[in-house]
Amino acid sequence: MKKWIGIIIVLSVVTAFSQAWYIEAVDTLGNVGQYASLAIDAQNRPHIAYFYADSAFLRYATWNGSTWEMENVDRNTGVGGVGLYASLALGPLTQRPQIAYYDMADGALKWAHLNDLDQWEYGVPFVGLDDVGQGCDIAIGVQGSDEIPHFAFYDVTTDYLLYARPLGAAWSRDTVDTMASDQISIALDPSGSPHIAYYANNGTEGFLKYAHLVSGAWVIDTVDYIAANNLGLYPDIVITSNNIPYINFYDSTTNRFKYARWTGSAWTIDVIDNSPGTGMYGAQILGSTYVSYYDMSNADLKYGYSKTYLSWHNESVDTTGDVGQYTSIALTHKKDLVYPHIAYYDVTNGDLKYATRIIKDVLPTVMVAPPKIVRPDSTYIPAVTVLNQGNTVAACSVTCVIKYQGLDVHHSVRMIDPPLNVDEETQITFDPWTVLGYNDAWYNVTFRTWMADDSVPQNDSLRDSVHATNTGIIEALVPLKLDIAVFGKDVVLSLPNATQGEVYLFDVTGSRRITLESGILSAGEHKYSLDKRALPNGVYFVRFSSPVANLTRKAILVR
Repeated sequence: MKKWIGIIIVLSVVTAFSQAWYIEAVDTLGNVGQYASLAIDAQNRPHIAYFYADSAFLRYATWNGSTWEMENVDRNTGVGGVGLYASLALGPLTQRPQIAYYDMADGALKWAHLNDLDQWEYGVPFVGLDDVGQGCDIAIGVQGSDEIPHFAFYDVTTDYLLYARPLGAAWSRDTVDTMASDQISIALDPSGSPHIAYYANNGTEGFLKYAHLVSGAWVIDTVDYIAANNLGLYPDIVITSNNIPYINFYDSTTNRFKYARWTGSAWTIDVIDNSPGTGMYGAQILGSTYVSYYDMSNADLKYGYSKTYLSWHNESVDTTGDVGQYTSIALTHKKDLVYPHIAYYDVTNGDLKYATRIIKDVLPTVMVAPPKIVRPDSTYIPAVTVLNQGNTVAACSVTCVIKYQGLDVHHSVRMIDPPLNVDEETQITFDPWTVLGYNDAWYNVTFRTWMADDSVPQNDSLRDSVHATNTGIIEALVPLKLDIAVFGKDVVLSLPNATQGEVYLFDVTGSRRITLESGILSAGEHKYSLDKRALPNGVYFVRFSSPVANLTRKAILVR
C-alpha cells in the first residue's frame, strides 16, 4: 500500500522521547526517493518501492539482514517515464512484493510483481484507455490460496476515480466516482472488500471523500467539507477489524494535519498536529495509530502516535536539510515490542532515506537457579537467562536480590560484557547464596536488568519465590522456560509459574481479532488451535500479556 505522503551510510541519531531514531541513506544513486512506499515482511525486513527521477525508472530496495539490495524494476524498455505514484504491498501468503505505478510515457497503469523465480513480471491491466493510473494505490487480498491485487487510480481524461481487480484471466473495472484527483488511498476490510479515501475538487473548494463497496454497489460519503476551503489532500486510509475506517489528511486552508474516524453514525474530525504547515504526505498505520508526515514550515520529517485517537504525541525525526516528503510508515511487531519504520525523500540531497526507532530492551526471562525448593543452611549459585529483544546491540547490569520477610539476605550485581547482539540470549550467574537456617521459610527472588535509555523499563524485573524446607524430596528441577511459540496453526504457551494474563491474536493493522485465553493461567503448557477460528488467510500476531512478561509471535494462517 502506498504510504507517502548498497552500503549503508549512517547520517545521524536523533534523540526523542528518551529514545533515538536511527537514520540512514538507502539509495544515493542520483535523484531518487520520490513516491517512496514501504512495507515490512514477516521477518521484520523493510521493502521500499520508489521513483528514480534522473532516469525516470521504477526502483526497489530491500534489506537482506546485513545490507540493502537495490534494483531497477521497470525501465519501460529504456524509454523511461515509469514509476511515478509507486505503491508497494506484500502478499499476505507469500510475502512477495507487488507494485502499482504510473507509466508516464504511455499514460497507463502498470503492475509489477515478483514471481516464484524471483523475477519481475509486468502487466498493463487496461490497454487502450487514455491516460489512466495517476494516484494509483494497491492493496492485496486473499481468495483461497490466491493473492488478489486491488487497485484504485485516477483517469485524467474523465476526472474519474476507478477501481480494478483481476477476475479470472480478465480484469474487472468500476467507475467509483465522477469527481476525483490523483490523491487516492485504498484498503481492504477483513472480508476483502475495498474502501477508498480520496481528494476531490470542484474548482471552488477541495474536500475529502470516502467510498466503499456494499453488495456490488459503491457507497460514497463526503467525510470533511467546509465551504471555500481546500482540505482532504494526501489522504491515507486504514480499516480496523470491525470495518471502521480511519483517514488522515491535510487541510491546506488551515495548514493542519487532520484525522477522520467513523463513530458508527458520523465522522469525527480531530487534529493530529496543530503546528502550521504540518501534514503533507501524511501516512498512517494502526497498532494503536502511528503517523509520519512532512512539516512544510520547517522542512522536517515528523512522527506522531496516539493510543486514544484524542491525544497525539508528535516529534521531529529528521531535521537535516529539506526532508520528509513522500513519507511512508510501517510497523515491526517483535515479541512484546512494536516500533515504526519510515521511508522518505531527502529533497536537499536527492536521496531515499530510512528511519527506525532505536529500541533498547534487555530483560530477564527465566530463573535458572536457585531451585524452587532449597535446604536450610545450604549454598546455591543464583542464575538467570537474559535476552536482548531490542533492535540494537545493548549492554546492561543485572542484579539478583533475595529477601526474607522483606529484608535483603542476598544482593549481587553483574555486568553483561561483551554487549548482547540483537536477539542474543545469555545466562548470568551471581555470587553464592547461603540459605538461612530456618525451616519452612519462604524467600522472594528478584532479577532485574538496569540500562540507560531503557525503552521498555516495565519488563526489567523477573520475580519468583523459593521454599526452604528440611522435609520431602528436593530435586533440582529444570525450569520450564517462559515462551510462546507458533507451529503452523497451533500455538503453545509455556509457563514456569502460574500468572494472571491473556493470550490473544491481532492482525497486521494492530486490531485484536480473537482472545484465546484470559484469567489465571496455570503453570505448564497451554495449547491453542487456530485452525477452526473464523479468520481469513494472512499474517497475524499472537500475544501473551501478563505482569511477568509480554511476548509476541507471528502466525501465518493458510488453509
